[in-house]
Amino acid sequence: KAQDGVVEALGRLIGNASADPEVINNCIYVLSDFKDNIDKYGSNYSKGNAVFNLMKGIDYYTNSVIYNTKGYDAKNTEFYNRIDPYMERLESLCTIGDKLNNDNAWLVNNALYYTGRMGKFREDPSISQRALERAMKEYPYLSYQYIEAANDLDLNFGGKNSSGNDIDFNNIKADAREKYLPKTYTFDDGKFVVKAGDKVTEEKIKRLYWASKEVKAQFMRVVQNDKALEEGNPDDILTVVIYNSPEEYKLNRIINGFSTDNGGIYIENIGTFFTYERTPEESIYTLEELFRHEFTHYLQGRYVVPGM
Repeated sequence: KAQDGVVEALGRLIGNASADPEVINNCIYVLSDFKDNIDKYGSNYSKGNAVFNLMKGIDYYTNSVIYNTKGYDAKNTEFYNRIDPYMERLESLCTIGDKLNNDNAWLVNNALYYTGRMGKFREDPSISQRALERAMKEYPYLSYQYIEAANDLDLNFGGKNSSGNDIDFNNIKADAREKYLPKTYTFDDGKFVVKAGDKVTEEKIKRLYWASKEVKAQFMRVVQNDKALEEGNPDDILTVVIYNSPEEYKLNRIINGFSTDNGGIYIENIGTFFTYERTPEESIYTLEELFRHEFTHYLQGRYVVPGM
C-alpha cells in the first residue's frame, strides 16, 4: 500500500509540476506490472487509483505544455516522438480481453480516454487510433468501452478509423439512446415526457409524475403565479431522462454531452432533467427525492427567474 501511495504521489507531482520524456517512459514498469497482474490488482482500489493518477498526471502535464507551445502543436513539444514506450503500455491497457470486469472496467475506460488524447504525441498517431479501433472490435457493441473508444476517435481523430472511414458516431449515440433509454411515457398532452431504462418500473415513473403535481401545487401557492415568464422556450416541454443505474448514467457524458459527476442535473436550455434509478447503497437520496429537488429548479426558471 505504501508503494501505491508513492505511485499516486508521483502522478500528482507530474500533473502539478513537470516531467521530461525519460521520467514518463520510466513509468512503463508501473503500467506493465498492473496489466500483468490485473487478475489480482484489478479489484484492489489502492493500486487502480495509483495507476489512474499516474495516467491522469502525465496526460494533464503533457497536454498543458501544448498550450504554451508555438502553434499549440504537439510536434513542437519535447514529448513528440519521444514517449512511445509509455504510449505502448498505455494503449495495451485499452484491451484486456475476457479479464474485463466490474472492478477494473473504470481503469480501462480511462486508458481509452487518455490514449485518444495523447495519440498526437506519436510520430504516427494512427498507432493510437488503431488501439481504439481494436477496443471497438473487442468489446460488445454499445458497451461502455465501445462507446468510449468511439467517442475518443470522434474527438481526437475526426471521427474516422485508421483507414480514413467515418465511424458514424452520431448513429452510435442514437443506438445507445435506444438501448439505454428504450421506454417513453407521455403525460399532459405531451408537456411532460419521460425517457427511461428498461429496469425503471412504470409504477415509479407514475409516482414521479404525481410528485411533480404535488411540488407544483405547493410552489404555486407560494409564488402566486401560474403563467410562464417566457413562452416558446424549450422548457414548455419537460423531459425527464432516467437511466437504469449509476453505471449506465455515466454514459450520459458521451451520448448527451452533460456532466455525470452528480446524482442528477437539470439543463434549463433544453428543458431536460437527467438522472438514474438507484438503491439505498448507491445514494442517500431516493430517485423521487432528487426529482422533487430538481423539479423545483425547473419551476424557478419557468415561473420566477427570467432567463435563468
